Amino acid sequence: MPRISGITQQKARELAQYIGTKYGNGNDILSRAETSRALAAAARDPVLAAKLRDVFGSSAPPGAQALLRALFERAPSPQPGAVSAGTRPGGPGAISLQADGTFSLGQTPAGSDPVRTAGVLYEAALLVAHGVNPYEKANPAQRQRALAYLEEVARAGAQRAEREMTPSESTMAMKSGSATALLSLAESAGSPAEAQVRQRAIDTYLSVAEKEIHRGLKVSMSLNLDALKDKLQLSGAQKTRLSALVSAALPTRPPYEDWFKGGNQTVRIKQYVHSDYWDLHFTPYRERGFKMTELPGGKLLWEKTVKDPTGRNPDTHFRIEVAKVADYSTDRKMLQDMSDPETHVQVYTGHSNLGGNIAAALKAAPQTEVGTKLTFLWMCRGKQNVADFSNRFPNSHLITTHVPPDGYSMVPMMGALVDMVSKRGDYASMAAQGDRPGYHMFPYDRRLYDHRDLDRDGKLDGGGVAHPDRVFDIYPRAPHGKRVDFQPGEPVDPAKLDGGAAVNALGFANTLLTYHVEHGDGRSPITAAYGDHFFSEGFYKSEGNELLRITPQEIGGKTYYSVAINSRYSGQSEEALGMAALYELNRFVTDRERGGPLTLDDKIRGLLLSAEYLAYMVGAGDYADSLVLNLARANGWPSAVTLHELLAAIEKDSHGYVSMDSINELKRRLGAQLGDGSGIR
Repeated sequence: MPRISGITQQKARELAQYIGTKYGNGNDILSRAETSRALAAAARDPVLAAKLRDVFGSSAPPGAQALLRALFERAPSPQPGAVSAGTRPGGPGAISLQADGTFSLGQTPAGSDPVRTAGVLYEAALLVAHGVNPYEKANPAQRQRALAYLEEVARAGAQRAEREMTPSESTMAMKSGSATALLSLAESAGSPAEAQVRQRAIDTYLSVAEKEIHRGLKVSMSLNLDALKDKLQLSGAQKTRLSALVSAALPTRPPYEDWFKGGNQTVRIKQYVHSDYWDLHFTPYRERGFKMTELPGGKLLWEKTVKDPTGRNPDTHFRIEVAKVADYSTDRKMLQDMSDPETHVQVYTGHSNLGGNIAAALKAAPQTEVGTKLTFLWMCRGKQNVADFSNRFPNSHLITTHVPPDGYSMVPMMGALVDMVSKRGDYASMAAQGDRPGYHMFPYDRRLYDHRDLDRDGKLDGGGVAHPDRVFDIYPRAPHGKRVDFQPGEPVDPAKLDGGAAVNALGFANTLLTYHVEHGDGRSPITAAYGDHFFSEGFYKSEGNELLRITPQEIGGKTYYSVAINSRYSGQSEEALGMAALYELNRFVTDRERGGPLTLDDKIRGLLLSAEYLAYMVGAGDYADSLVLNLARANGWPSAVTLHELLAAIEKDSHGYVSMDSINELKRRLGAQLGDGSGIR
């Protein structure tokens, strides 16, 4: 029997986790019943052999089977009454629910101290994000004891948060972990005999949510319970308390209390208008008798004191300062007033530039917002920027578009905004007056939640067509990568990564592929069945070098695709990931629709779609040139492929969304250098 005393606990855990996840049942990782099958399969596994060499050196492979047997037999038996909860992909080890209602990680029980168990409880909560209820196999007595433990953890987390200026990781683990676990506990206690446990868990959850001071966690808790209110059979009193929480999470009216405090009766609006819509912006103000004054720099000032037609509110003085955004090369200043305490409403009315305008404005915007603002982004694809905007300015009330509106629709919307404020009305009144065919999402609209990612884990909070994000992630996020070589690095725990790059990459892909279909020539394998059908699942941990994991899901009679990015590529810049994702999505769709190897035309389509990303989200320059050079090099393209050549080919198509005209133009420009494309990936 080989000696194993030199193995670190972490290395032993990694080996055991790999064996159990791949060859065992995924939960009882060191179960004696699984030993024979696991060893037989593991003995033929080259990946495992590499892991053993990494830990033990070259002497390990000859004794691998005996070594594995030693790992199994070395593990102590689980505590009496413990049940397996599961193992998070990419996580530190197996989670078990102990007889006393607490969790253990690996073979070491964590105990019942709330602070010391915070990390283990949070790991158990992360199982929920992978569709596992950690209390599913528990008996009623265990769930009863688990409830008492969770109540203690929730109280301790709240008390620690009150003492800390910035909540520590362990405090957030206690708060988020206990919140997720309480909901899962209530779900598992579904029998009539456990109604008392279920109701007590919900009451505790509501009490914690009502006092929660972290806005992101509070919103997550409120809407996650609301999504389960029917299943959990909430009482009338519980529904009333939940309704108040949901109203705070999804505001129904502008923050008038903030705007009009201290006797102020002036509303200051900053509006940025793209030149294509400049003439339209006059209409709602002229219709209401506003006075126009020219300001330096080509700006206009519209002013008027408006009476509330109902007579219930004081007169409101409107001061609306309007500036022109001339073209796409203009500095994006549409959000520069977010830190101005004198500005109450920020408005952009213009082209979305496939999300590029607001993405650029966010990069130029101040780091923090001052006051609670209403931000209205009227443009074709507002939903693409919701996650980015909400993470930068989480307190701002956002109105933006769900589908591309017609050009004139900004006129009734701006008029309705003025009328709503003058009457101190709610957003529903603005929608009823100004929103014609349901173009817009207002702050109370749940669809906004379907496009947000407040915990930056790469999964949309509301889930959209997929499942909601049940866990508010708390781990510190590694900064976005900066590499542009398109090469994999070491795998990273997905829970430690900022998933914003994944959300943004899929947001742009959905937009571009939708336009590619709507404005294309109909000769692409990408059809309407794929536009807006990809949703982000953040990052995942993999032993391979593939870029994406794409999983089809049937939802509501339609096929959607969950897309996760291999954490080996988390060191790449957001722009590199955005390009590479489009390149691989084109490959995935083409193969799914046609099968067989991709043609040269198919490969060129992917390259041109990636260049479209740069055109809208980055622009020209040395950085963009490097991205094209390295993406081309990583996929076997000739050195003649440059951003200049790609954009020239795209411009051959009058719509600019990659047609056969664009593909043929690139083949003409590069000629024999492309060959038959067989050496290109």
